[in-house]
Parts: sequence; C-alpha cells; structure tokens
Amino acid sequence: MDLSKLYPLFTSYNVDVNPGTKKGARDYYSTGHRFRLYGQFVSVRCRMTNGRSVEARYNGFAVRGYGILGLRLDAPAPNAKANLNNRPVLRVAVASSGSKEGTFVRFSDNKTYYIKGNGESPYLNRGNDQSKSDAAYTLYLFPGVEPYGGIRMAYDNVRTNIFLSQGSYQNRPYYWGLDEAGKEIGRRVKDTTPGKFHNILLVVGK
Repeated sequence: MDLSKLYPLFTSYNVDVNPGTKKGARDYYSTGHRFRLYGQFVSVRCRMTNGRSVEARYNGFAVRGYGILGLRLDAPAPNAKANLNNRPVLRVAVASSGSKEGTFVRFSDNKTYYIKGNGESPYLNRGNDQSKSDAAYTLYLFPGVEPYGGIRMAYDNVRTNIFLSQGSYQNRPYYWGLDEAGKEIGRRVKDTTPGKFHNILLVVGK
C-alpha cells in the first residue's frame, strides 16, 4: 500500500523559526524538528448481514465529518505574547459531521463491488458471486479536528440507492444510524491521537 498517494501531512511543534543571517540565502530557517504524521489512516472492508437474498453494489464511500472536507491553518493571534500556546493551529475547514448526505469518495481503482447480505466478502462480477475480492480501501481522515462523523457504502454519488434487490431495501441519503430513542447519531472517534492506523469492518445489518 502506497500511502504517499494520500499526500499525508506531517507536523512539528515547539521548534523556533529564526530569521536568516546570510544575504541571498534562506529568509528563515528552523532545525531540530521531530515530524509526526497528522491525522489517521482508516482501512475499510465491507459486509452485509441483512438477508441472503439482498444484493447491493458500491464503488466508493459516503463520508461525513472526520475532517473529510479539509483543513485550514489559522495564524497565531495578533499582538499576543510569545509563548508555546501562541502558534499556528490546524482546524477543520468546513464542518460536515451533521451533513445529511456526506461526501462521495470514489475508489481510486474505479472498481465496482457487489455484495450479498449473507455476511460474505464482496465480489467483482455480478454474474459470478464466487469472484470474491475482499479488498480494503484506506481513507485519510482528521478526527483530531472533527471527532464525529460516519462512513457508508455508496455508488456513484451520495444519493443513489446501492441496493439491487426487489423490496423495501434502501439507503436513505440522510441515514447514518439511530440510537435507542430513534435519534440520529454520529460516530465519535475516542482516540484522536495523530498517526494511528485503523482496520474496520463496515457492516450493514438488518
């Protein structure tokens, strides 16, 4: 897996930046950094357990929250006294944890997967459910700036119904899970430590 294709961001804190002293050389310089990966990698595989006769397709994920719409770098507060807390700060560019639809993220290899509700791995050829391919796809997310969000299977966009089966199966664009009281909830990442790598199994249940 070549994670460099996700253009990971590395940060370093509490190291002075000094003006250059030689004419024609660099304007500023800073040495002694210890860079750390910012954000987290989340590797996702999919299953369905909502009935053997149920079939769906997907070629990407719908994602809301977790900094999926990017970051912004805020400058230090003007006229503030120099201290360790007065530094540039990364924040979420556009908050989306409450989005009704999320953002569609297409698989980089443009593959489409078919999956049945029997709990087994997806397959590539709809006419041959033995053409199994349990590939995982990795998202680069920033729960440190937006800890709430959600991930769903999606096909072509966030509005298309992924289910191919006849019946009442549907993935409503605004459905991300309900609590016991029937209220929509967002999934919170409890450990937002930068540099984490998670493997998750996304399961569509009954």
